[in-house]
Amino acid sequence: MAQGFGRFLKPSSWPINGKLAFAFVITALIPILLTAFFGYRDTLSNVRQNRLRELQQLAVVTAGRVDQLVTQSARIVKTLQRNTDARLALVGNAGALTRADALMLDLLSANEDLQEILLVDRRGVVVASTAPPRRNLKLGELPAALRPSGPRGIGVGHVALGQEAPALWLTAPVQQGDGAPAGNVLVKVVANALDGMLVVSTLRGRAVPFIVNDLGIIIRHPDAKLERASLGTLPAVDLAAMNAEGRQ
Repeated sequence: MAQGFGRFLKPSSWPINGKLAFAFVITALIPILLTAFFGYRDTLSNVRQNRLRELQQLAVVTAGRVDQLVTQSARIVKTLQRNTDARLALVGNAGALTRADALMLDLLSANEDLQEILLVDRRGVVVASTAPPRRNLKLGELPAALRPSGPRGIGVGHVALGQEAPALWLTAPVQQGDGAPAGNVLVKVVANALDGMLVVSTLRGRAVPFIVNDLGIIIRHPDAKLERASLGTLPAVDLAAMNAEGRQ
C-alpha cells in the first residue's frame, strides 16, 4: 500500500490514461478557479465602493442638517444685530431694553432649536437674557473661537461660557449708530438639536456619525466618553488655548 501511495506521488510513474485524466481535470479547473478569484475580487471591490458611497452620503446629509441648524440660528443673530432696540439696550437705554427683552423671548419661542439668547455689552456684562439669572453676569472677553468669520460674518464655536458645559454658540457684533462697538449678540443652540441629528443619521448600527471641529477635536458623539478626544496630535499652542477658553 505504501508503494502504491508512493507511485501516486510520482506522476512520472502514472499510466498514460491517469496522466491524461489529471491533465483534463487541471485544464478544466484553472479557468473555473480564475473566474471565481476575479469574481470574488470584483465583488469585494463593489461592496467597498458601495459602503464608501453610503458613508459619504451619510456624512453629506448630516453636515447638511448641521449647516441648516447654524443657518437658521444665524438668522436670529442677524435679526438682533440689526435691531435698533438691541443696539440701544446695549448702551443703557431702559425703554429699548424692555422692548429688546420682549423681542428676544418672541424669537426664542419661535425656534425650538435655541436654548438662550444674550445681549452682552462691550465690557462683557450680560445686559439682557432670555434666562433671567444671566442678567448682569460678567462673561468677560469672548473666546477666540467665537470671533466672527466666514461669509456669514458670524462667530460659531463649541465653547463653555461661565461655569457651564461647552455648547454650540453663535455670536455677532453690534455697532452703535456711529460705528463704535456696542457689544455682542449671543445665541445658544439646544444640545439635543445636535444629538438628535446624530441619532437620526446613524446607519442601522453600522455607522456612527460624529462632529469634529477644525482642530480635529470630537465635539459631539453618541458615546459621550469619546467627546473631547482628538483625531490627531494637537499643537501645544492650540491645546493651551482650548483649555484656557474651555472650548472643544
